[in-house]
Amino acid sequence: MLRRGRRSSVHALVTALARLSAAMATVAATATCDGANVLGPVGVEQLELEWLSDTLLFVESRVAPVVRITNGGAPVTGSRVTFASGNPEIVGVSSSGDSIHARRLGSTDVTIRVLGSLFPEDGRSWRRTLRVVLKDLQLDRSVVGLTSVGDTATIHAIPLGAEDRIIDVPVEWTSLDTNKVAVADGRLTARGTGATEVLAIVAADTARATVTVEQRLSSFLLTPEAVTLRSLGEEVTISATAVDNRGVPLPGVTPFWESGDASVARVGDAGRGAAVGGGITII
Repeated sequence: MLRRGRRSSVHALVTALARLSAAMATVAATATCDGANVLGPVGVEQLELEWLSDTLLFVESRVAPVVRITNGGAPVTGSRVTFASGNPEIVGVSSSGDSIHARRLGSTDVTIRVLGSLFPEDGRSWRRTLRVVLKDLQLDRSVVGLTSVGDTATIHAIPLGAEDRIIDVPVEWTSLDTNKVAVADGRLTARGTGATEVLAIVAADTARATVTVEQRLSSFLLTPEAVTLRSLGEEVTISATAVDNRGVPLPGVTPFWESGDASVARVGDAGRGAAVGGGITII
């Protein structure tokens, strides 16, 4: 009976130790699992970040982004938020790391890091993509009139950044109808009559100007320019070509003919003249 009692005691001790070992293993496993999903001590929930500022920045603006860090829906206090830029040429960060400067057009990632006693030494971080854009793109005039084929004019693009500062950036120019108007670096050249739009483009911003080419009659070119009729009744046919101020012909213009002195020469509607008396006159 004594041996059986000892055996029962030993068996009970072994069973108790096994249960204790299993319980410790369960606790260790649980702690390891929790530790893989939190940023601080066991039991701290996953942090969440809310970016409350705009992700579009006007070039040359300086801002201190507003973010909110929550833990299980409750704001995290006693922490410090800093920023780091993936491309400092596009978005720079202040020496203190708490504000940013939109330096030039483009996109880059900004890393937001929260530091505090509850977190690992390097903190917890998130990334946000920020895009730097113009505040506005304007033209010095939106309507241009050209009065002859070959006529030229220049329009200027005005890219604006934060606080309406003029930004020095490349501008792309294009004409929607190059048969009417050509454009290069803002210089317009009339190629044909009609109206079209000219576009100034900077990244995603576009400014438009309406350009109209309307040829205006400047004079008629007569052929021949001078003629001598040596006998009464002698006839000559004079042709007239309507031109603008650059000498480019205007189609569809019908001239009205008139003699300066009908006692010397007469002229008909088709430009056919005849000598009727001695002297000099103009047609």
